[in-house]
Amino acid sequence: MFFKKIINTDIKILLMPLLLLIVMEVVIGGGGHFTAIGNFTLRMAMYLLSIPIAIVYILVDKKLPKYVLMLTSIFTFLLILATVIALINQAETEMILEDIKQLLFFYTLLFFSITIVTLKDIEKVTNIVKYSSLILAFCYVIFILLLYFGFIDFMAMYTYLEPIGEIKFRGTGYFIYKGFLFLCIGFLFFVVSNKKNSILFALFLFTSVILTFTRGFVLATIFVFAIHLIFINRNKLLSIVILALGVVLIAIVLPFYLDSLGNKFESDIIRVIQIEQVLERTDLSNFFIGHGFGTGVEIRKDHFEISYLEIFAKQGIIGLMFWFAIGLYILIMFLNLRQTKEYFTIAIPFFLGTVFIFLQSFTNPYLNNAIGMSFILLTVVIFNRLNELAKNEGKVISNPKNKS
Repeated sequence: MFFKKIINTDIKILLMPLLLLIVMEVVIGGGGHFTAIGNFTLRMAMYLLSIPIAIVYILVDKKLPKYVLMLTSIFTFLLILATVIALINQAETEMILEDIKQLLFFYTLLFFSITIVTLKDIEKVTNIVKYSSLILAFCYVIFILLLYFGFIDFMAMYTYLEPIGEIKFRGTGYFIYKGFLFLCIGFLFFVVSNKKNSILFALFLFTSVILTFTRGFVLATIFVFAIHLIFINRNKLLSIVILALGVVLIAIVLPFYLDSLGNKFESDIIRVIQIEQVLERTDLSNFFIGHGFGTGVEIRKDHFEISYLEIFAKQGIIGLMFWFAIGLYILIMFLNLRQTKEYFTIAIPFFLGTVFIFLQSFTNPYLNNAIGMSFILLTVVIFNRLNELAKNEGKVISNPKNKS
């Protein structure tokens, strides 16, 4: 009783601020290396704080949602299986640990599930994603202006930032930051919002997406927004007008924009070679379970550019099935909320952000690291809560099994 009292008072006060700090750091912090002291980052510190809190909370409160138990159990089994296979294949221990470290962020699902309980909690998470993405966009645009007008020397910036590994430079004057993913997701959050100034913020964020000079981000953002207009937005006339104007604008502007990006042959061919090398070493046995952690291919010894390719190479088809099952689970929960307008509206930006991450993971490493994984896990928890609230109010007919 004493520990339960502490859990229900003192520790609960810390949960939401820590959650919001975790989400803000992921949105703004990219891969987390800018806050590193040696090999230890702020993200690691928050992870090491949040998981023990979640475990103690669950043990004392004796409540664990069934979906959390199911997902963490399957994930842990796959983690152990890939580790055992890696040891059998005599992969380097350091490389195995590097792969495992990247995936351990999945266990923040425990922390998210005990922290996000009410509609107010979900609103706080929504706001932190939106306004953190705005902060990121503002800092980026200011940075671009300072660079353009010569207040920042590009070569000096390259010399200082390149070793950190957060920024990938492309020629003279262009670079991509790992956290730019959330410029696109922030745009999706604002563009579907009915709040005042949301359209202005959405335009500002989309402008910042264009200024990343990353074709994948621009095209995927437009594509996901089109999904919203065609399949989700109820104002069909407005959707048709916006899409028609968008098609005309894209037809006029896109050729000039793509031409300004320069030749992407080298980055494209690297991805093609990775696919070929993975397929070359794939047979019937490792098709299902992969080669294990710590194993790469000749052109990439550690992490691949394509999330799905890395998952398949190291964990096989069952690893891919796990992540696709999570995507399907999110889709089912989202569709289940259609009967409740209020909750469905809240869910829309999280669903669009999830679709965006799954799309981007076909060409970039987002799904299987903290940057994309954190958003997917937040969506799983939030959709379960929304379905649970709707079911308790008698507003849904069926619902995934998510009772605590």
